[in-house]
Amino acid sequence: MKKSACLMSVAAVLGTAALAPTAQAAPQRGTVLQVDRSAHVVRTVGTGGSVASYRVRGSLKRLRPGARIRFDASGHHARGVHVTGRARTAQFPARVAEADGGSAQLTLPDGRPFTVGTGTAADGAPAGHAVSVTVSGLQQGQKVLVTVHFAVNGDVLIEIALQQDAAPADQPADEDPGQGEDAGDDPGNGDGQACPIGQNEVAGNVRGINRGAGTFSIGQPFDDDETFRAPAAQLAGLSVGDTTLVRYDPSATGSVRDALQVHVVAGAKPEAGYGVAEGTVSWANLDSSLFAVWKPADGSRVVFSGPCWLVVSLWKTEDVSVIYHADSSGDLVADAVAPRDGSRD
Repeated sequence: MKKSACLMSVAAVLGTAALAPTAQAAPQRGTVLQVDRSAHVVRTVGTGGSVASYRVRGSLKRLRPGARIRFDASGHHARGVHVTGRARTAQFPARVAEADGGSAQLTLPDGRPFTVGTGTAADGAPAGHAVSVTVSGLQQGQKVLVTVHFAVNGDVLIEIALQQDAAPADQPADEDPGQGEDAGDDPGNGDGQACPIGQNEVAGNVRGINRGAGTFSIGQPFDDDETFRAPAAQLAGLSVGDTTLVRYDPSATGSVRDALQVHVVAGAKPEAGYGVAEGTVSWANLDSSLFAVWKPADGSRVVFSGPCWLVVSLWKTEDVSVIYHADSSGDLVADAVAPRDGSRD
């Protein structure tokens, strides 16, 4: 079997053609292959090696190559994107469009290019993980099978095999983003584990309050605003600029959702019991639902517990801001995590 193996962070070539919506949204699952933050487009690998690109409404901050996601799709538009796990591999067919020494451009099933080779860099992967690549032995017009292996630290191993030597095989149920349970990779031991509950908390700064309509909007720098409905009693304690933690029903649809709880973490009238820690993720373990953050401000390391959907979305060496509270035993529980990588998404 002829095979070309490339250790790299996933190559960043996304078409930016107009993506036309259709009338009805349909639930979809997939594994993130690429993220184009400037165009707000994510490219996913789905059931049977299908590849599709979606223009995303909402934040892309938690999306990285290898993340498993669940979302509602309307044509080539996606909303309600939730990270449900982390994939170990993704596999899809391709055709060699160009091959020149140490690089190659492949055409994927969505008709758009995918480039591998020296100098390619990750689009959406944590910074600092792009390495040199050597691609050889490929010829224009060949049909190939591409297998992408996602490492916890953001590196990617790409294997390219000629299809006549290796026919596409069905992925195991825990590796097929379109079937069965969503499984995340445990950064501690590599075993898959399901995340049964999607994200139901979001943190951000209060952009504005409409007390007459009973709504308020929150957001982060360079991020899309989110709007919630809340009773007058909750709105009375809010001020523009407050850092808030909002809990909501993740199954709710629509652009304005009902806030189940609103906590002011920092601002004019901060609520007791909450704190904010800023630092770098040093490790995360999905089996124990624990992760640690090293705080450069004082050189300490803080360990947090958190829900499955939160822990599985973390990446080692990622700079984050953690909103947390202490439980009855004094242990620290993470409520929300926001990246501090400065990405304009």
